[in-house]
Amino acid sequence: MSKKIILLIVEGITEDISLRGILSEIFNDKKIEFCLVRTDITTREDIKPNNIKKELGNIVKNFLGRTFRETDLQEVIHLVDTDGVYIPETNIEKDITLNNFVYSVDKIKAKDINKVIERNETKKTNLDVLISTNEVLKKIPYKVYYLSQNLEHFFHDKLNCTREEKNKLAQILEDKYIEDLNSFLIFVRDSKLKSPDDYSESWDYIKKSTNSLNRCSNIHIFLKDTRIV
Repeated sequence: MSKKIILLIVEGITEDISLRGILSEIFNDKKIEFCLVRTDITTREDIKPNNIKKELGNIVKNFLGRTFRETDLQEVIHLVDTDGVYIPETNIEKDITLNNFVYSVDKIKAKDINKVIERNETKKTNLDVLISTNEVLKKIPYKVYYLSQNLEHFFHDKLNCTREEKNKLAQILEDKYIEDLNSFLIFVRDSKLKSPDDYSESWDYIKKSTNSLNRCSNIHIFLKDTRIV
């Protein structure tokens, strides 16, 4: 019998490079597949709370194509960056010298504060839908998990990385843990870095104060729920 697929929806190639090999070794009785959407669907202007579940379904359908069937999927796991989305507006600081948002552990700096506020509002409302979604295409189990502020921050304690730095760090992560899976599991279960153990509580936690800028993740829950941790 062919292996069931765990499909991970991610924004880009660095998540794939970082985690495909490691998760394939951890879930060696399953097939790990990555679906790269090349964007953050929670911040796209055309994506709203009333159509984000449909877009999610389209992403999964496009992955399946003519190669796979819905029954081939065990579950769909969606990894997102928190990007400081839940911080108070008082923690957004104006800096006219900047062209991009710049993140620290307690604030976001930007040329136009309103652009950060608008981005955050869009992402929050879309995430609220995804957090409460348990199935995609009506019957495939689905959960969304976060890496805060992003993959590089959680795994490497690095902020505001360039594309080149992201690619380099991705390979470093894969090389570090591919032959030492136990250390990877210890890392994601580190009490200083993990969210609360309950899924709903993990999202409640990240929504408080400046926690969405903290170095934190709830992917340990994904590993636990799949009976690995």
